[in-house]
Amino acid sequence: MPVTMSTSEDRLADALRVLPSLSHGHAAVTRYALPYVLPARHLVTGETVLLRVTAGEADSRYLDGTVLAYRAQACCGRVGSAGTGPEEEAAASGRPAGVHLVGTVSVCDPAPDERALLVPGDEEGPDTGFYLRFSPGFADLS
Repeated sequence: MPVTMSTSEDRLADALRVLPSLSHGHAAVTRYALPYVLPARHLVTGETVLLRVTAGEADSRYLDGTVLAYRAQACCGRVGSAGTGPEEEAAASGRPAGVHLVGTVSVCDPAPDERALLVPGDEEGPDTGFYLRFSPGFADLS
């Protein structure tokens, strides 16, 4: 039986289906060749992803229109029902434990209903983040 390779569009669609099952991730961007990795929460909105990024060292003005890499994976440290970690549970269920996306972003002001779905996590205060509309063009599942 011939093996068929999935297309990049298939991988992207699969990644966008898996992403809502993962609670948060990390956005990687560069500025003057210096890398920044920023904690983020995500919300899949059709073919785009809304990110709420913790400000950290990055300034949102410089991210508008740039390329961003985003990685979300099953949380480490959480023990599953069978005493296993999230990666083992994902493998046992046949679903990927992580999603990797690369694409462009634009700074945005989301609608109130979208904003309500992206509440800050414990590691960030209510006013320390900003929002990016992420248009991924490449995806990989792990």
